[in-house]
Amino acid sequence: MEKKLLELNEDNYYSIQANIDYMSVSQYKDFQKCELYGKMKAVGEYVEPKSKALLMGSYADSYFSNRMEKFIQENPDIFKKDGTLKSDYEKANECISKATSSEFFMEHIKGQTQVIVTGEIEGVPWKGCYDFLNERITDLKLVASIRELVWKYDPNTKRNYQTNFIDAYGYDIQGAVYQYLGEQFFSKHMPFIS
Repeated sequence: MEKKLLELNEDNYYSIQANIDYMSVSQYKDFQKCELYGKMKAVGEYVEPKSKALLMGSYADSYFSNRMEKFIQENPDIFKKDGTLKSDYEKANECISKATSSEFFMEHIKGQTQVIVTGEIEGVPWKGCYDFLNERITDLKLVASIRELVWKYDPNTKRNYQTNFIDAYGYDIQGAVYQYLGEQFFSKHMPFIS
């Protein structure tokens, strides 16, 4: 008898059961680092502290997907004691302001937000959540610089090397997986923009 998979929604997408039932790009990257680390994170035995970079990216994502109120409720420590935003989030607001003044950027984030898709890769159920979906898949990334090189460790050569942020953080893998899931879920090919 085949196991029934969890039907994903906004409330359970990041749950332990969803992580057990489905592979995701984040889990894949965790397992690439270390299989034990990946397993422990997936089943909730290890909860990684939220990094400043992750929180700032989530802050910007929350703004553009109209979920800022929920983000603030879940992360009240983004504010100083006097109630003003900490400097990192002021910088994120500057990025948001620049982005919203770009006609090109605003055109690419029209459509549905936080679209959950599922599919199968090599017989394994996968899940993905698109930041924005219209005729293309758009995933927001808040990065310090698109020009600076980033150090990355290659487990095959056991050496560090410098590369662009797309390769360093596996956004190329994310794009490929999101497109493949979209082709299964929507029965059509859509470009991926990150």
